[in-house]
Amino acid sequence: MKRMPWVLLLLALLALAACNQQTSNNTTNTASSEDAISNVTASELPVNHALYAGAIAATRQNVTLPIPPFLIGSPFGAPLTLDTFAWDCRDVTATGNLSDPDDDGIPADAHYSGYCSVTGNGTTFKWTLNYDLKDANSADPLSGFSASGQITWEAVGQAKLVWTINKHEVAKSGGGYNLIYQGNWEYTDYTDPNNNATVNYDFSGTWTPDDPNGSSLQDIFNRAGTFDMSGSLDVNGSCTAHVSFNTFNIHFNDDYCADSGNINVSGTDCDGNSYTVSVSWSSCDGP
Repeated sequence: MKRMPWVLLLLALLALAACNQQTSNNTTNTASSEDAISNVTASELPVNHALYAGAIAATRQNVTLPIPPFLIGSPFGAPLTLDTFAWDCRDVTATGNLSDPDDDGIPADAHYSGYCSVTGNGTTFKWTLNYDLKDANSADPLSGFSASGQITWEAVGQAKLVWTINKHEVAKSGGGYNLIYQGNWEYTDYTDPNNNATVNYDFSGTWTPDDPNGSSLQDIFNRAGTFDMSGSLDVNGSCTAHVSFNTFNIHFNDDYCADSGNINVSGTDCDGNSYTVSVSWSSCDGP
């Protein structure tokens, strides 16, 4: 099983890192794409690692969680390149309030639009962006952020993935963070329509670091802590399936090993069979 593609948001922002068209309407610090990337990436880590750990736990119970085919065998399985200087981003613009008073790398209230492209191995890849990123509190570098919009990643002539982000929110709460991820992916395979699929997701949860004192969001999300999530995932296409994350509580140590966990997942697999998986463990060896 592959990890879920929350990292597509990171990759879209990575493309912006090569663009130097940002202008600020303030005289304060201006958020750089590189700093925004590091914070957004960090907020994705608990989700990615928790889903991966949960999938392994389910597999050891002889149950395979339904995963959209395009996450496994498509041009989007791995990015062509993360070398942002290879991307042509002349048609991407950043507008709004790009100031960064708290110097946390997240703009006060920015909008990205346009597209970047790169050609390699005989294929042209293109990002089309219509995306908002906003600091939760520009006076607090650890406050979090919110994001919404639509991102299209296309391997020209091969496949297209349209990602609609209804809400991506990271909000400081006490000694941890509340997390919300809502949206959908719509995948079109130009070479094999049988692979077309739409995936709707709705996750919410919390990230509670063992030590809440940190210098940045990246620092806090990269350390040991507990991820607690609930929500659902619906797959519609050649495979129609549903996953409900009833209990999904996993602790990670400083090496990001899932050293304890308690999950209860239920749903319907691609064959229409109902299933329930309940697993607990208390060491890095897993269940």
